[in-house]
Amino acid sequence: MCAASKREPFKRVLSENVEVYFGWKDGHAKIKVRLPIPLKPWWPLSVPIDKVRVFKQTFRGAADFGEGKSSLALVNPIEIEVDEDCKVKWGFKDRHLELRLKRLGIWMPFSFTFEEIKAGLLALDEVVAFADLPEDVRNLQGLDD
Repeated sequence: MCAASKREPFKRVLSENVEVYFGWKDGHAKIKVRLPIPLKPWWPLSVPIDKVRVFKQTFRGAADFGEGKSSLALVNPIEIEVDEDCKVKWGFKDRHLELRLKRLGIWMPFSFTFEEIKAGLLALDEVVAFADLPEDVRNLQGLDD
């Protein structure tokens, strides 16, 4: 008799400091980031699909800018407020992206290189593609939380 194997989420490694997990029935993603503090502990975040879509648009804008396809941010970087505890800024001359998360009243800054932006955009495309599957398919294929 064959024992059922435990289902695992899909995992995409953006860098040594950022990992993206997806494959849940409701389409959300989980992101693990290393905190920019001593010992660099991992900090897991659950991101609902509506916010994943905002991140995808933001990373697309940053990638287009970095590839020279957009001149929107030539004067000043563009800041997007995802919600009151999350802000993303892109359009810097060195093509990086800054993400700031507020937890327990403290803003935590994270910086993504252009290479991480491109990898992040690919991962976000996959997360959204999974979330856009028909509900019955997600229910069969997806994980419970």
